[in-house]
Amino acid sequence: MNFDFWTAALIVAAAAAAAGFVQRVSGFGFGIVAMMFLPYVFGVYGEANMLCSLLSIGSNLTVLSSAFRPAYVKKTLWPLLGFAVLTVPAVLFMKRAPAGILFLLLGAAMIVLSVWFVFFSSKVKIKPGPGTGIFCGGLSGIMAGLFAMGGPPVVVYFLETSEGRKEEYVGTIQLYFLITNLYAGTVKACAGFLTRDVLTLVLPGIAGMAVGTLIGAALFKKLDAKKLRYVVYGVMAASGVFNAVKAIVSLAG
Repeated sequence: MNFDFWTAALIVAAAAAAAGFVQRVSGFGFGIVAMMFLPYVFGVYGEANMLCSLLSIGSNLTVLSSAFRPAYVKKTLWPLLGFAVLTVPAVLFMKRAPAGILFLLLGAAMIVLSVWFVFFSSKVKIKPGPGTGIFCGGLSGIMAGLFAMGGPPVVVYFLETSEGRKEEYVGTIQLYFLITNLYAGTVKACAGFLTRDVLTLVLPGIAGMAVGTLIGAALFKKLDAKKLRYVVYGVMAASGVFNAVKAIVSLAG
C-alpha cells in the first residue's frame, strides 16, 4: 500500500461511501467513482481493481435486496454470455500490462465515458435482442476486467429492455452487476490479485459503502439524479485527464 493502514482505510471508506451513494441514486456508477480513488491507495493497479469488485458486490446486494423480481433473470442472459467470454482475456491483459499503460487506458476510458454520457447517451437507441445483448455484455466484460467499471455498456441496453420502468431497470441491472462482479472477482482472485492488503481494506470499504447507500436511499426521491450524474461525469473527466497525464509522464520517463 502507498499509505499506512488507517490512512488507507479512511480513503477507501470515503471512496466507497461516495460510490455507494451514486450507485443507489442512479442505479450504476460504483466502479466509476471508486476507481477515481482506489488506484492511489495500492502500489499494484490490480489490487485496486480487485477491491472495487468486492465492494461492488456488497453494493449490488444492498440495492437488489429491495428490488429483485424473478422475471428480471431472463433479461440478463444474453449480456451475461458476452460478459463471461471476454472478462477472462481482459483480466489476463491487466495482469501482464505495465501499470503506466493501465493508468493511461483508465484515464482514456473515463474521458470517453464522460463525453459519451453527457453528449450522446440520451440520443442513442438500441434494439434489445441476442446480438445487442451479447455485444453490450462483452464490452461490459472488457471494461470490468480492465477497470472494474462494467456498467456503462449495459446501462443503455437495460434501459431499453425495461421500457422506462425505473424499478424494473434498477432490479435488472443490479442482478446483472451482482452476477458479473462475482464472476469477475473470482477471475481476478485466480489471477493473484486477492492479496492481504486487499482483504484488510474490505471491512472499511463495506462500512463506507453502507453509509453512502443509506444516505442515497434516504435522498433518492428528493435528489435530481440527472444533475448528480453530470457532477459525477465532470469529476470523472477531470480524473481521467489526471490519470492520462500521469501515465504519459511515467511512460515518457
